[in-house]
Amino acid sequence: MERFMVRKRWRNILVMILVAGFAVSCVQQTGSFKKRLSKVREKKRELSMKQSGMSKYLEGIDDTALIVFVSVVDDYTQIHTITPAGEDMKQLTDTLEYKCRPVWNLEHTKIAFFQYDSDSPIGDKIALIAMNADGTEIKSVAKDKKIKARDMRLSWKPDSSVLYVQEKDFPTILYGYDVQTGLQRETIRLPKNSFMTEVHSLSPDMQYLAGSGPSKHDNVSHIGNIRKDGKLETDLMKPFNQVPYHLGTVVWAYDSHLVAFELDKIIMVMSKRFSLDFEAYPLTPQDFAAELSGPAFSPSGKKMACIMEKVSEGNVGSGDQEVSSDVWVMNLDGTRQRKITKTGSCFDPHW
Repeated sequence: MERFMVRKRWRNILVMILVAGFAVSCVQQTGSFKKRLSKVREKKRELSMKQSGMSKYLEGIDDTALIVFVSVVDDYTQIHTITPAGEDMKQLTDTLEYKCRPVWNLEHTKIAFFQYDSDSPIGDKIALIAMNADGTEIKSVAKDKKIKARDMRLSWKPDSSVLYVQEKDFPTILYGYDVQTGLQRETIRLPKNSFMTEVHSLSPDMQYLAGSGPSKHDNVSHIGNIRKDGKLETDLMKPFNQVPYHLGTVVWAYDSHLVAFELDKIIMVMSKRFSLDFEAYPLTPQDFAAELSGPAFSPSGKKMACIMEKVSEGNVGSGDQEVSSDVWVMNLDGTRQRKITKTGSCFDPHW
């Protein structure tokens, strides 16, 4: 009997060793699979960039490129740039009008942004402004346009000749304005078969439109993307419960493969299609009392710039609240979160 118990004990130990060995092997294989998948994605990205012709515009542009953003100076919004390391912050504008949503062209030589007539973001009259990366040669491309600036971003044509924007009265159309002449010379329409009823943004390779609209399956507002020819539509809210969320503007990685958007207090990053290599990254603030907004991919698509905003109470009993918002940089999986500005009044970053 005792000998039997000893044998049983050794057999259990052997089984545990085998199970542990199998588990370690699985972990190693999973790690190896992820590495292989990462290499496949990188090759896929390089091939996609080459085929779309994007590579020539992004040549020499890497994750050391400047981040452009808006910050308040003496009660007025001004466009600034800063390095991803939080150094060499520069103010590029010095006017009284309200400015928002600055975006780089692919080559990072020019910046475009929305500008209101006054120092307050009220009313419909918005101008499309373009300038050099150092703030020189500021030019009004178009004036008095009805635009919901908080719901969309300007999009550059890869050769920097045209700026695309959605006007409030025509939410399913992007109008392309010639940067030099200011004349409207192109239109891009949301396919009629799409569930989306508004355009948010145009992918950098100009192949996909991202936007929002009521889902075909419920009355909740969803966001998604669709190819310009009406094929390959994706409902980006498919992985989530069908409940109302605060949803932000869909933004694109430079390779036009990844998208990001605000989902309540976090940022979701995912592939534009639910393919085999689909992966979702929920970026959450390291301070759970804060919230993330304004996502922007780095040129490599491996990092993210965004705004981390925190609301704190003022004096006890006063009911006052103080809002602090700064630009943060982090890896695409949300790790290594680091604050790069200290003004407490930043918004709308673009890398």
